[in-house]
Amino acid sequence: MAGFEEGFGELLGGGDSLEKTSGTFELVHSSEGAVLEDGAVDVTAPETPGVVDMIAASDSGRFSSDNITNVAAPTFTGNTEPYALVTVFIDGVAVGEAKANAAGDWSYTASKLSDGAHSVSVTSADAYGNTSDPSAPLQVVIDTQAPSAPSQLSIDSDSGSDATDGLTSDATPVANGVAEPNSLVTITDENGVVVGTTTAGSDGSWSLSLLGAGQTALEDGSHSFAVTATDLAGNFSESTALDLIIDTKAPSDGVLEVSEGAGGYLNIKEVSDCVQAIQSRRNRP
Repeated sequence: MAGFEEGFGELLGGGDSLEKTSGTFELVHSSEGAVLEDGAVDVTAPETPGVVDMIAASDSGRFSSDNITNVAAPTFTGNTEPYALVTVFIDGVAVGEAKANAAGDWSYTASKLSDGAHSVSVTSADAYGNTSDPSAPLQVVIDTQAPSAPSQLSIDSDSGSDATDGLTSDATPVANGVAEPNSLVTITDENGVVVGTTTAGSDGSWSLSLLGAGQTALEDGSHSFAVTATDLAGNFSESTALDLIIDTKAPSDGVLEVSEGAGGYLNIKEVSDCVQAIQSRRNRP
């Protein structure tokens, strides 16, 4: 027996021993017992573990399978040889271990990771210390930063003499602006009711009607909206206000009364004000 152990000493880890039981040799290991046939030793490495996955509860944001998350300490799972010892590598560095169960399933929760891209892979070792090749890497992105608030807000149909004053005769206005690329833009009205959502393009541009569900037109008067953006990791931006006034009513008559200035004449400013007032009324329906 001693000679047998000496012959295979390099294959025995610290604390391991071989015991003969009914014509077979049993490897006594710190974690699992394994029976060997006379003179046979397992030197075959386990199969490469299956693909690592991040559990849905850790994959925050709009999609639960895109591996983009604001959870800085996510949980990873996978499958390998039953009872194998799984070593987890993040960015090529061994960060921890997990024990596979009888079905080969394992789970590991990472310590807090920095924002940015990370590569996660694992190896598995059997009871004899044979270690598999590393699994295919899982690419994950940690993003805990809120996106910038939507900007450059305007409406497509800002009628009148000033195209940026938020005064329009169009009761079916469409808002547009810029947000984080691919973020989800949400507009709510002054009552906190969601008017609609849309996805910003790869350049951050977006466009969305300000009519809520069931609305065919906005009433005349002042309206206030809040615009927010949610990135792929589920982080919310601060809101940006969008205010406008709907005025669809024509003037009571088509005559603009202008009083004479001092001495019976109009000065340059009075003439300019008069012209602007006439142009504004002409732009109304």
